Amino acid sequence: MKEVESKNYVHSLLIVCAITIAGIFGVNKLVHNMFLAELIFCTVFFLLLYCNNIYLYCVSRFLWKEKNTYILFKILYLILSIAAGLGVYYIVHTVNLLILSKVLFYFSAFVIITMLANNLNNTKTSVEISLPENLIESTKDKNLPDIYHIVLDCHIGFDKEGYKDSYFFEELEKQGFCNITKFKSNYNLTHLSMPSILNMEHICPLLKKEKHEIFPEGETFAYYSNNKLWRILEVLKYQINIDVNPMFNKIIQNSQIKNTTVMLNGINAHLRLLCFSSFFSFLLIPLKKSFKIFEDQFELYKSFCENNKNNTGRIYNFMHILAPHGPLLFDENGQKFSRKQSNDFKNYYSFLKYTDKKVLELIDTIKQNMKPNSVIIIHGDHGFLKNSFFNTLCSIYYPDKDYNNIPTELTGVNLFRCVLNKFFGTKMEYKPDLYFATDIISKNIIHEIDINNTQQQNSDFNPCDYKKIYDVLCKKYKNQKVVLYGAGKFFEFIKDNFDLSKFNIIAVSDLKFNEFDSPKHLENIGFNVIAPHKIHTLKPDIVIICTEKLIPIMKYFKEELFKNTGKRFKYTSFENSSKAYKELQKIEWTKVLFP
Repeated sequence: MKEVESKNYVHSLLIVCAITIAGIFGVNKLVHNMFLAELIFCTVFFLLLYCNNIYLYCVSRFLWKEKNTYILFKILYLILSIAAGLGVYYIVHTVNLLILSKVLFYFSAFVIITMLANNLNNTKTSVEISLPENLIESTKDKNLPDIYHIVLDCHIGFDKEGYKDSYFFEELEKQGFCNITKFKSNYNLTHLSMPSILNMEHICPLLKKEKHEIFPEGETFAYYSNNKLWRILEVLKYQINIDVNPMFNKIIQNSQIKNTTVMLNGINAHLRLLCFSSFFSFLLIPLKKSFKIFEDQFELYKSFCENNKNNTGRIYNFMHILAPHGPLLFDENGQKFSRKQSNDFKNYYSFLKYTDKKVLELIDTIKQNMKPNSVIIIHGDHGFLKNSFFNTLCSIYYPDKDYNNIPTELTGVNLFRCVLNKFFGTKMEYKPDLYFATDIISKNIIHEIDINNTQQQNSDFNPCDYKKIYDVLCKKYKNQKVVLYGAGKFFEFIKDNFDLSKFNIIAVSDLKFNEFDSPKHLENIGFNVIAPHKIHTLKPDIVIICTEKLIPIMKYFKEELFKNTGKRFKYTSFENSSKAYKELQKIEWTKVLFP
């Protein structure tokens, strides 16, 4: 396999190391009075906490490459957090800060260098990029088009049942676009979908792995950064301009494409990125930063178009915007959502309509500045909600308006095979339309699904993902009184795939049983049913939540059920309840700090 070179990043690493070493000598020279010592101590200590706990994660990855890094990182971060919390007051008042400032600075230098070393290691990901045969010859006499490529994260497709913005659909058609109503993503998550789309290959052969193996983001994103499409365009002397959400900055950092790449620049963009991953993220109001990032990305892409108006060379302008993906930012009229509204997925379609309006404005800018032979490609990476994860947007503009080569049921893996075959004279065969969903817990294990099987697509569940949890729950709550909460699709999945007779189930509860506790539902459910407000009367030892989404249920228990009844009960879930609990706690802290 061909290993991607990292010369540019090596230069950056050497520069940062040189600055760090110079800084160490500078601190040794400067720190001779208490004021400077306190200033350095407080600044570096704050940066260690604020600038990223991700840095510590990088340290743990660099030190323990072959082990379960996440667990070791959690231990390392916990130790450092406890030490900081207990020791900072004592240190400031009792320790000689002249010495401590130097020690802390050395530790900071260690963190920075190991972080960069880890990133350097990541950029040397083995990525094999094979170009189409006779690429140069087949394009020698062609007037190759400029390409405007826009990815709208989590945008649903044009299928008649799910789509809610007919205005967008009709406006695109009026402007000469071909709306591919049956377009589908082959994957349900970005870190699998985008590498597949840009490399025009399914993820398993791309990474040379089997379906049962793990596909972590750190590995798959290397194939986003260094992909076949961009490599082809680089060979053909395209100027490549890239505009991505700061959350995807690693795409830029690890990309080995040598032509021009641009992203959100400046200190504000980097500070906004830190807001999402810092120790104090709940204090820094990342929602406000998201508003600014959203607007900045559209403005940056417009600047690409305007600056390239008189450029006679070949242009490829790429934008991946985290919209209409959450957090939901604006309603359809452009009014900002409150924090509570941004987390309510009922507002998804309103944000989608506003995003579509911004895209139409962007298309106007593109058309005002583009060359006559330009191609515009707008698509999503996956859909929204479990029953439409694979139904996503795709609309294509060809200068000759001849769309006969586009299959009616195109999928992501074949999108650019279709485009390149038409304009570049390549003869790439289409890949089979296969669909893969991730497991619920880790998001890194995939299984092939039949999207024509509605039950399988809607559930997006693999029994193997829940076998371990099921065994743990059976063992832990054997002979104890159990109430199952939730009587929807997930409950049916659990009931169909696992032996619930191993539990002592005394009832099943759901909000839909609030108005009745009727025996007529006994046959449908298979167990006694009870309204949520009566659960405590059964005195269960445990309530096991059987729903796909935990946070709304946990909020309902805490904010309504427990308050209204004055009674509490223990609960757990077939899902990852600890992660959901942390998210709920973060929401609660945000409410307290920013009501």
